[in-house]
Amino acid sequence: MGGEARVPLGSSGDVEARVSDLLERMTLDEKLAQIGCVWSTSLLDEQGRFSASRAQEKLIHGIGHITRIGGATVLTPADSATFANAIQTFLVDQTRLGIPAIIHEASSGNRVGEVR
Repeated sequence: MGGEARVPLGSSGDVEARVSDLLERMTLDEKLAQIGCVWSTSLLDEQGRFSASRAQEKLIHGIGHITRIGGATVLTPADSATFANAIQTFLVDQTRLGIPAIIHEASSGNRVGEVR
């Protein structure tokens, strides 16, 4: 961008200008990470707690979404919330652009494999 001022990454200002500026700032690895997913279990240590070292390894460029905190772990609801908050804090504070992830669950409603 040369000597041009960059649009702040915050939440104010023209959305199109912010998106355009963010895409220009992002490396290819960061863009690819935003379309990727990490299983929540890969971010837990042996005691079932958030592992900053595993996050550093797997989330160095950010990530688009984290899957199955509730469905793939034995964490209580309170521990699941603590874990989700630790992931988001890591992404916001420890990655270059500070983009949080979408955290999602999936449910088949007990319909998997039903044949009529």
